[in-house]
Amino acid sequence: MKALEDLSTREELQRVLTSRITSEALEDTSIDTEALTDAWDSVASTLTTTARQVLGTTSKRNRDWFDEQRDDIRALLTEQHKAHATVLQNPTPVNRARLVEARSCAQRELRKMKNEWWTRLATEIQGYADK
Repeated sequence: MKALEDLSTREELQRVLTSRITSEALEDTSIDTEALTDAWDSVASTLTTTARQVLGTTSKRNRDWFDEQRDDIRALLTEQHKAHATVLQNPTPVNRARLVEARSCAQRELRKMKNEWWTRLATEIQGYADK
């Protein structure tokens, strides 16, 4: 991992891990499968959370149309979920028609958003190619 190339980050990770993992768990010499499983789960959890806190997480490197329009998409899907919940609570023909309309609207808008994103991306790539 690239973050571990930095000496100060590596020392910070070692310091935090040393402070979190105590030798008390290692002093118990009884061999009990459940205790070993619990001890391993504790160590694994500590390693994972400490590494996330000190080193951070990597972000996605590839662009995605869904991620760039998350708020708009969430609003569409929220309306669709509300219509679905209404149908589950009160399955009348009017509520079912609203659900069908909400699904159609969501699908139509999502396709439009995706198409516009791909068009913008293609234009951007063509601009780079023209330079």
